[in-house]
Amino acid sequence: MPPDGKPIPREIEKFDAETIYNLFGSFDAETEAPEKFQDYFVNNSFYEKFSADFPLRIAVGNKGTGKSAILRAALLDEKKRGSDVCVSLTVSDLMFRTQELPTNEIKAINHWKSVFAAEAASHLLTSRWFGDSDADASAAMRSLSELLSWIARLASSKSGGATDVGIKAGLDINKIRRITFYIDDLDKGWDGRREGARFVNSILNACYEMAKNEKNIRFKIAIRWDLWDAISSINSDIDKIRQNVVFLRWTNHQIYVVVANRIAKYLGINFDYNLYLGEERTQSEIERIFDPILERTFYGYGKWDKSPTRRVILSMTRNRPRDLISLLTLAANAASDNKRSTINHTDLQNIFPKYSEERLGDLIVEYGTRLDGLKALLLSFKPSNASGPAIEKFRFTNDRITKHLKQFISQYSATVRFRTEKQPPEFRSLLDFLYRIDFLQAWYREPDGTIRRVNFQDRQLAVVDSTEFGYSWEVLPAYRWAIQPTKIHDVIASLETPV
Repeated sequence: MPPDGKPIPREIEKFDAETIYNLFGSFDAETEAPEKFQDYFVNNSFYEKFSADFPLRIAVGNKGTGKSAILRAALLDEKKRGSDVCVSLTVSDLMFRTQELPTNEIKAINHWKSVFAAEAASHLLTSRWFGDSDADASAAMRSLSELLSWIARLASSKSGGATDVGIKAGLDINKIRRITFYIDDLDKGWDGRREGARFVNSILNACYEMAKNEKNIRFKIAIRWDLWDAISSINSDIDKIRQNVVFLRWTNHQIYVVVANRIAKYLGINFDYNLYLGEERTQSEIERIFDPILERTFYGYGKWDKSPTRRVILSMTRNRPRDLISLLTLAANAASDNKRSTINHTDLQNIFPKYSEERLGDLIVEYGTRLDGLKALLLSFKPSNASGPAIEKFRFTNDRITKHLKQFISQYSATVRFRTEKQPPEFRSLLDFLYRIDFLQAWYREPDGTIRRVNFQDRQLAVVDSTEFGYSWEVLPAYRWAIQPTKIHDVIASLETPV
């Protein structure tokens, strides 16, 4: 139901820095205060699947989809229960204990078992007593009881027989029922090379091996989509591991609910987001939550003129909650500069170019290590000065996209390279890459004229099947201002009817 009768204030007092931060929250889960994080976190079907009682769970998604958030929420919930030991790790922690990873797969798995045993010991003991000479560490990871016995023996041997001296205060090692490792940032520093994918792949293999044999030693992992995709091509057991994966895929409607929940919490509005996560609830009901900070109608150009503002802002997201938070934060700052406490269409139009540049910059930083010359490739999609409908300037048939990419490869053959290859890429490889990183999306027209859009997370083989299924291609709206910064009206006109 809509907010429960409690009057929604017509406006907030002002958009100062503190108010904007409290309205929309942090861009990343790690820096949010625990209380506020738990207030703002939306417990959806992703989280239910991820926090389910299985020995291994892996959250896979693009940057900004909430991988770290879902990991942190599970960690905080488990700490509340108090019955389990939680060991939080990043790839930096794991690399700290890795001098040289064995090339043999079995030896690599045993190596990681020793590393995880060391991390568990460090978490439970008063000092870092574990050393490379402890040869039975790997064997200790066979079961929880063996691991705890090994830790107790280690504490006893290092403290002259006084095991209780070595165990951290308040811990009864005999009452520990489970140990859960929370591993984040596995993609940090990955440059697209196979060596990095093999490094992370060996960690996943070890976690899968341990979780398969002992349900009380558990692993919860967050990993970026493109790294997972790279690992999938080199892991012979990926079909077995995949059943433990939760893919984070947001609809625009769900993102709208996520941000509405944050605003409602700040304004003190009773808003049960669970009633609205399903598409059966209309967005016009949720729209009331935004009324104090956002004008309902957008006055723009072409088909966007007099459209609901909610549709306009959702058209600018890339199925990532962080996008809408970033956009509204920029718009609120623009409104503040004009001494307004409500975001209007002028504020949004003023920040669209900056927002678009930031999204394009994110893409270059995120994937530039995989493809040398990525920036030049993205900017090559700047529309020409040829006349014609604005929408067609950002759309490509199969023939047109083929011609465009072949011309680009010919022009930049000396500088454009995938990091894993020595030769210039083929046009279809570039098309597949642009589709995978969500710069291009596939689309087709239904018999009734309705346009259906498809992203890589929805259909991985769209590039392969493009001719058979009649797909065409278009640049996502979030990037259009960045590649056409001098013709703002053309960009707005290119967006057709907002979704």
